[in-house]
Amino acid sequence: MKLIDRLPYFPMYAKDYLYLCRNYDIVTFGVLTKLICETWARECEWLSDTKEDIPKILNIRKEDYEHAKKEIKPKFLAANKKWYFKSLASAKDDAENRHQRAKKAANIRHGNY
Repeated sequence: MKLIDRLPYFPMYAKDYLYLCRNYDIVTFGVLTKLICETWARECEWLSDTKEDIPKILNIRKEDYEHAKKEIKPKFLAANKKWYFKSLASAKDDAENRHQRAKKAANIRHGNY
């Protein structure tokens, strides 16, 4: 499997993330965290709130999802009803760029122009 197919990590700065979530209860914090991680694992294929059973994907109760959704919807649910995380999109682009640069350098190093 190529690196680009499995994006190994995304930068998550604890202090920034805790500040972002400072007013959320633990359920909302967990739902947001799972949404972010699930989105990353799907290579930033944005989850649709209307087409997908998100509580099932996140393995949470529907009531917990609805509770959390009220809190996080204004910041992260786009007009097209997809959960969008701008920082993940940026991190994915960075990972892809790093991969391409490393691949090019390896080809030069090994004479495979």
